[in-house]
Amino acid sequence: MIEIEMAYLYVLLVLWVTIAFCENETHRTILNDVGLPPVSAWSHLFPKIKSHPTLPLIKGPSSWRAAVFPNPCELGQDFIPPIYEITKIDIEIYYPGLVVLPEYDMNVTIRDISNDYALICTLEGYTPGPCRVEGDVDTDPATARFVLQQSSLDWSEPKPLRSGMSLSQVWICDRENPGPFPYIYEAYGQTIIETDCEPASSAEQGQHDPCNPTTELPVIIEAVWRTPHNDTRLTPNPISVPEQPPPPARPGRTEDCTANAFSNPDIIVDDFHFVPPPTNKEATSDTLNFTLTSVVTKVRAFCVPTPEQDERYPTRIINTHCINEDKDEDEDDPFQSNTEFYDVEFLWERRDFNARQRFLCGDPEGKRETKFDISAGGLLPYVCPGEDETSTECISARTKFNGTIHAPIENLVPAPVPPPPHTLAPECTQRSLQFTHFIARKIFFYHLYFTMNPAVHNPWVSDDTWEDISLAVEIQNPANEYTATCVIKGGDQGEAEWEDDRWYPCFEPAAKHTFPKYSIETWVQFDSITKAFSLNQTWYCDDRDGPMEFVAKGRHFFSGWQCGWMNITQDEVICPVIPSPIGIPPPTTCKPEYDIQWCNLTNYSPAEVTIRAPLQSQVHLPPNAFDDPDPDPYPEVYSCTVAALSQPIELVLNDFHAQTFFSGGKYRPNDTYTSVMFRLDNSALVSRPGGGSIEVAVGGADLTPYFGAFNPVEAEGRGSDWVWERKFLNDLGWSLRVDLARQYMELSQSWYCEDKDPQHPILFNATWNGYLSLSCAHRGPEMGVDEAIECILAGDEPTLKLLPSVTAKVQQEIIPDPMCSGQSPCPYPRVPNATDGEVILS
Repeated sequence: MIEIEMAYLYVLLVLWVTIAFCENETHRTILNDVGLPPVSAWSHLFPKIKSHPTLPLIKGPSSWRAAVFPNPCELGQDFIPPIYEITKIDIEIYYPGLVVLPEYDMNVTIRDISNDYALICTLEGYTPGPCRVEGDVDTDPATARFVLQQSSLDWSEPKPLRSGMSLSQVWICDRENPGPFPYIYEAYGQTIIETDCEPASSAEQGQHDPCNPTTELPVIIEAVWRTPHNDTRLTPNPISVPEQPPPPARPGRTEDCTANAFSNPDIIVDDFHFVPPPTNKEATSDTLNFTLTSVVTKVRAFCVPTPEQDERYPTRIINTHCINEDKDEDEDDPFQSNTEFYDVEFLWERRDFNARQRFLCGDPEGKRETKFDISAGGLLPYVCPGEDETSTECISARTKFNGTIHAPIENLVPAPVPPPPHTLAPECTQRSLQFTHFIARKIFFYHLYFTMNPAVHNPWVSDDTWEDISLAVEIQNPANEYTATCVIKGGDQGEAEWEDDRWYPCFEPAAKHTFPKYSIETWVQFDSITKAFSLNQTWYCDDRDGPMEFVAKGRHFFSGWQCGWMNITQDEVICPVIPSPIGIPPPTTCKPEYDIQWCNLTNYSPAEVTIRAPLQSQVHLPPNAFDDPDPDPYPEVYSCTVAALSQPIELVLNDFHAQTFFSGGKYRPNDTYTSVMFRLDNSALVSRPGGGSIEVAVGGADLTPYFGAFNPVEAEGRGSDWVWERKFLNDLGWSLRVDLARQYMELSQSWYCEDKDPQHPILFNATWNGYLSLSCAHRGPEMGVDEAIECILAGDEPTLKLLPSVTAKVQQEIIPDPMCSGQSPCPYPRVPNATDGEVILS
């Protein structure tokens, strides 16, 4: 029945093609009388031809060469979808000798009976084969490409070949070049060809054996027809934040209080005088008065009871209002902060005090300004006279209340800055002033050589080999009895030697955050050839004469090593494989082997090594450096929190580059691969020590518009599954959706800041949805280079600034570090006695 229907359709097709070229009105009448439908209805005749709403046709530029056969780039909806017919197949078995399996080489002739032309395709093994129009007609490669591929459906044991034949014809229609992403049409079909091709039990290398198809020819392939269309699964939802106007000019601003506001948002109560009244209505400026001082802005206010009091609590709460002592002299305020105290309450029944302050901080250049809203309060320790005393006035000493930030973020309570360790060690300062040496213990060095050792060597089996070196040592400082543990590996990627003149840290290298401001830092160098070991350490003391900073540096040549070799061979495992033209290569086994040269000074004389290290510097720090840091000398120190909350977040796309390759593929000749890459600079992270740029790179067939695998709803991204690619702990990953055809993108990024309170980090999420302006160029296939569509940002600048919508929330617990889940190593400092994954610093 199917053959009868196809024969009928074929007759209709031939009849229509014959008559369509006649322009006589009589012929048109005959055509209508016959009942053939218009071209636009032909897709309904073929149930297996799937169509989508076609986008409006935009004619190509005059520079296009006309194709020699009909194509949808010129005809659009009037193009007849192809129907293919395999008319001839020549096959031979080739034995290359390198791979266990033989190759099946073919010459295949295929006709497009809808558009009346034939192609001859040459297949070598399972590699997609190039096709040429019969008669050597020169076709425009940018207008149409045709690829055929065959693969064995069963190669597990010798038997006659059953070939799965896949064909794909793709038209890439440039709207402009360069310009928007080109329209793409595709016809795709499959069939199965039976043969009598059975590999010989023994064959010589290079032998060719002819064989034949057993499937009756011709074979009709009704292709799936795909037209360029807008995918309806992803509904564009642009989200962005309008660019904010610059802050008002404040010519008198000479200092920035932003960093201090995030560290010390505190209020000081002083000059407190109180005579308990019968009720709050009787409270006057004579019975209650005090001053408030903002630790951040230094503004001082005088506070007295308000005329109106809360009648609900007549013997409990006294409301007050405060007047800035320097209100008429704001031009002398270096911060131009407009400080205001409000909601000041005194709960004399419980001796509680509560107040709020709001003020402005910004840079003297006028580029940014932040509004702060802060509350502070607690128990006010005032003392009242006894019954036998004549005075009735209660007084209190100067009291500082720690503040809670409510704007620009809610409920941020900066934690007290901890002092460096061992600052109060006995005679720390005196010993440091006379410092001469460090002590090295538990010294261990190894050089590892690894090989995979596959049982069968061929191009598809990974024969991996690599080297690694590592040094472990404990460094004790005799001045403060502090011990630093150093474990360093060669290079960034485990190379066999350390980089020349590079210092390796014995601590998490991001300790330059504003939390903590001071920490013991130990840096080392090691030459595995000469065994020269260099050491540089910074430490602190505060046991007499105020806090001090010390730096010492030394060098020593290790000797007396006890060295040896150790060999470890694992049990057999299945070898890793690399892609091959034959699909999945046959498995083989490997026996991974480790050869380790080790050297140890731990259990041999001398077990301790003295490293002479003269003192390099000794510096007196401010008196309150460890308990109430003076922020003035440190406005330039990077703070993740300050950078993220003191100005609108900007996401900057650098070097945006998208590529769609038409490279064949292993299983379908129309497999494509689209990659999208750019460097993402987040204004909150880009200035962090060590850099904060993030490389965004996604790729796959699901990013190529118009093809069957295209899936714009599926978000590409990097999160906890890609933790080893993180350059710093703050980075919690990103996600990306992109539709290159519509030039639409959805980007989100998550990170956290914990430099103000490690126990309660701030979780940030930035989201931007919107349209890009892309310039896409279609590059035709060249010798050794795949055909591709390349897109970059339109315009002269290779960057694009995005203003995302940002959410920020203080967390009630530490954010787990995905690098330390399960048995994974944790190379960063952990919270003492904490659960797995909790970190101290980013």
